[in-house]
Amino acid sequence: EMSQEELRETEGELLRELVSRYYGLTLAYQVLDVRQQMLDEMEKHFSDAQKLFDNGMIAKVELLHASVARNEADRDLKQAERHVEIIKSGLAATLMIDNAVDVLPASNLFINEDLGGVGYWIDKAKASNPQLKQLEGKKELVNIQSRVNKSSYLPTVAMMGTYNLAEKDLSPYLPEWALGVGVSWTLTNGMARQHKIKASCTMKNQIYFAEQKAHADLSAYITKLFQELQMQIEQKNELESTLELAAEYSASTEKAFNEGFATSAAVVEAYNKVAKVKALRLKVFYDYDVALANFLQVAGIPEEYTAFCNGDNTITESLIEE
Repeated sequence: EMSQEELRETEGELLRELVSRYYGLTLAYQVLDVRQQMLDEMEKHFSDAQKLFDNGMIAKVELLHASVARNEADRDLKQAERHVEIIKSGLAATLMIDNAVDVLPASNLFINEDLGGVGYWIDKAKASNPQLKQLEGKKELVNIQSRVNKSSYLPTVAMMGTYNLAEKDLSPYLPEWALGVGVSWTLTNGMARQHKIKASCTMKNQIYFAEQKAHADLSAYITKLFQELQMQIEQKNELESTLELAAEYSASTEKAFNEGFATSAAVVEAYNKVAKVKALRLKVFYDYDVALANFLQVAGIPEEYTAFCNGDNTITESLIEE
């Protein structure tokens, strides 16, 4: 039973690694899409700046600033492409496949709207946590060892018996049956038995206190992980409103630039803000997905991770399109 719990713990750890790298690749692809959007916007901004400069409506410094911003966006896009390849390599190692195989995640980043109450998860962890289960197994082993040590004070009894089913070619003086009983009882062997029993009692006390501490630590840790997940949900909601405002501001700034009332720096800064908020929002989804894998591992139900990836309580994040 302890070995089975060790196996479950190892499987949970591998699942956490898989989640981290799988959704890490999903995140990398979506950040790549954000960088592509940023480059498209900077290409458009440079084109607008070029037309305004040709018509003498802006100074050359504004055109140069737009050109620099376009080059920076292109550099960020290439960097994001390299990052995708790095994450792919790590995921291939986890899946034990050839790096040449092109891996495309089929699932999007996700977040759950509600996880229920923390009390439910504490009870679930106390009932299913693999490390706690292993500790319970050690306690049972110590109890067994204690009973074995106490049995050394009791006599050892052996019985044997024979019965002849057929008397052919046997001596008539040989009895048909025989029965024997042997008893061995060690009355004293110094203090060895007593020392073993005391050692077992000490071990039982250590296991007891370790179990009590493990229960308290597990409750505190589950509460901490639960609050972190709630924090990710709150941040996702806050970033959505921030993203809406940033997108509106960037559109207004671009319009003001085309009318000669804003600078290229203001336009680039506004679009950078939009890209930054988009990336932060994606990172919140990713952090939630990885934290959830750890949370379910501690709760002792890592195999239920896929149940949280879809459903009425799940919000998925696909490639962002404005």
